[in-house]
Amino acid sequence: MPKKRDQPRASCQGASALIKTDHLFFQIDRKRGRMSDAFSVFSPLPALFEAEPRLVRQAALARFTLLLGAGDEECRLVLDRQSLRIEAANGPMDDWDVALRGDADVWSDHWRDVPPPSAADIFGMSRHGRMVIEGNFLPLMQHLQLIKDILALPRGRA
Repeated sequence: MPKKRDQPRASCQGASALIKTDHLFFQIDRKRGRMSDAFSVFSPLPALFEAEPRLVRQAALARFTLLLGAGDEECRLVLDRQSLRIEAANGPMDDWDVALRGDADVWSDHWRDVPPPSAADIFGMSRHGRMVIEGNFLPLMQHLQLIKDILALPRGRA
């Protein structure tokens, strides 16, 4: 059986840099010279995750990387056992297991107090054509409830 790293990976694109300022991470797109919407959209997830002891316990054995897209901008959400972090999606050699790509308004709809049926979860968003799910479905299905719970953490907090 081949090792996980030997399996082919999908690629992502973009020329960007990572900047840390006052515990906030921003991705600067060198082509456009502006901060990435993806980092501003997904930056609260690690802090919200750490504030949920039930999810931290659930993630004890989980290891996966999600490529999250908000419009044309992308970032990586990396869960390595009980540690969740956001990283830049710098180029085609960046490693990820599953890509979830949708517009920024899809994510804001998903995080409403009561989301519409077309934004209630990742499969609803995909079914209604609002999100594209790509990559290795094995880690997605192995950790489906954990992924859905992490992505729903900002719900009702906006």
